Amino acid sequence: MKTLYTACYGRARALPPDFTQVRTSRGIPEWWHPARRIDALPLAPSPQVMSASKVGRPWQPIYRQQLELLYRSGVLEKVIDGLPENSVLLCFESDPRDCHRSILAAYLVEKGIATVKEYVAPPLPVPKKPTPPVDAQLFLL
Repeated sequence: MKTLYTACYGRARALPPDFTQVRTSRGIPEWWHPARRIDALPLAPSPQVMSASKVGRPWQPIYRQQLELLYRSGVLEKVIDGLPENSVLLCFESDPRDCHRSILAAYLVEKGIATVKEYVAPPLPVPKKPTPPVDAQLFLL
């Protein structure tokens, strides 16, 4: 089974260079121009999902219906099959709990299409404290 990741565009700069960044949103940030990019627009929320979210209606069931239609038509598996290992499904929301990428990830796992995890950047190494310079005057005594 293929391994995929999810993340927000804000974390895209921290992704390893060998990861393929996959657009799953209608729009993109102006600055987003990765070397390895795939546009997976069928996975982006439909206009119906977007309008429901803007007026405060539950959008999650509508997005699941969209995924179900993609699955039944074979489009969902075709899109996912076209992604290389270690692809990262990106969207705008920093919190994955309030985002379509969580629903997409759960759906892909539920249908046995892919293993999907939220990408967590490895911690940065802790810099060593610099050694204080030796005062040469101390040795002149």
